[in-house]
This record gives sequence, structure tokens and C-alpha cells, in this order.
Amino acid sequence: MTTYPDVTAPEQAAPAPSSTSARVDWAPVPKVNLLPSEIVEGRRLAQLKRVLGGVLVAAAAGCAGAVVWAQAGVASAQDEVDAAQARGVTLQAQQAKYAEVPRISGLIDTATTARQTAMGQDVLWYGFLSELSMTTPKGVSLVSLEVTLDDNSDASGPPNDPLTRSGVGHVSFSGKAGDFPDIAAWLDAVGGIDGLDGSTLQTATRGDAQSGGATTPGGPITFTSTVQVTSKAFTHRYDRKAD
Repeated sequence: MTTYPDVTAPEQAAPAPSSTSARVDWAPVPKVNLLPSEIVEGRRLAQLKRVLGGVLVAAAAGCAGAVVWAQAGVASAQDEVDAAQARGVTLQAQQAKYAEVPRISGLIDTATTARQTAMGQDVLWYGFLSELSMTTPKGVSLVSLEVTLDDNSDASGPPNDPLTRSGVGHVSFSGKAGDFPDIAAWLDAVGGIDGLDGSTLQTATRGDAQSGGATTPGGPITFTSTVQVTSKAFTHRYDRKAD
């Protein structure tokens, strides 16, 4: 029997794994999209339609909200208009009550102006007479007095007598005195009364005395005098008050 030598190659050990051929899990795996382009475009179009539909729904909702808000504002404004119109109707109804007010106010204004004009030269003569009685000297007695006020309270032009002070009127006195010094005291006293100024002696005549049916010189002195009334004598209590 013929034998042949074993020519089988010896079993080789498997090579050790190299570090450079290790698998990496996170490495991207290439993919190949085998879908036709018509399908891809169709999907994109469907997605775009969904987005546009959502936008359209949101716009419609916004428009609806705006319409509701506007209608609410219109309703509120209409309520205010209705209230104002009702107020106007009420005021027009009440206007008839006060229709006479302007006419009456005009009458009051006219009466006030007339009173101011008529009473523009108002003087408290009772106070003047009271003060006159207290300032008259004992040796002087007054027989009469006459008051004259000018039509215009303003002095127009210089007085006729340059020695006489101007005023808004004058008071003429007539009286009797025992001596001339009493008359001089009277002139000074009456000129010091508030509202009077510039007393002037007009006449002074000593009369005869009567004694037992006989007439003798040395009687009382009869005199007349004039004093000017100034604007300070006016009370102004009827003047129109400032508004």
C-alpha cells in the first residue's frame, strides 16, 4: 500500500483584531431615498396645504374676534348716544320753566342801573345834621339851611369865585350869633365836618337890641354862610357791585 505524505497546510491562527477596523456606532449610515420625486413633491404640497389652512383658520378667527369687538364698541357708543338724546329731550322739556329768566335778568339789570344813577349822590344827611349840632358853638344858633347838589357829581371847570373851593354842591346857612368871634368859630367848625369843605361867610349884620320898647345898638348878629359839599359825602352804597 502506497502512502502519501500529509500535505494539508497547517491551521493558521486567526489574526488579532486591529484597532483601526473597530465599528463606530455613531457614524452616519448612508441612506438612499428610492421614492419617486412625484411622491416627495406631493408630500411637501400636502404639508404646505396644512400650514396654509392653519393660517387661514387663525386669520378667520382673528377677523371674527375683531368683528365681535367692533360690534360691542358700536353697541356701547349707541347706548351713549341714546342716553345723550334722552338727556337732551329732558333738558328741552325743562327749558320752558326758565324761558322768563333772561327777560327778568334784563329787568333787574335795568333797575340796578337806574337805581345807581338816581342814588349816585346819596348822602346820609341825618349824620351830617347830628355832627352839625355837636360842632355848632354855644353862641351861635341856626335859623335855616338849604342843600343844593349839582346834577353832575364831577366839578366842571373852575368855580366862579377863585377863592371858593369846587365841590359837588353847597349848603347855605342863615343864623344868629352874639359876637363875631362866634361866627368865626362856626365857620371853622362846619368846614371840618366830613364831606364839607371851604366854608365862606356871605353876610354878617349886627341888629338893634329891643329893651323896654326902645331900640338900642348891640343886638345879635345875623349872618349867612356857604360851605361846599365834596364827593366824600357820597355813600356809594347803591353802586353796582363788581361781578
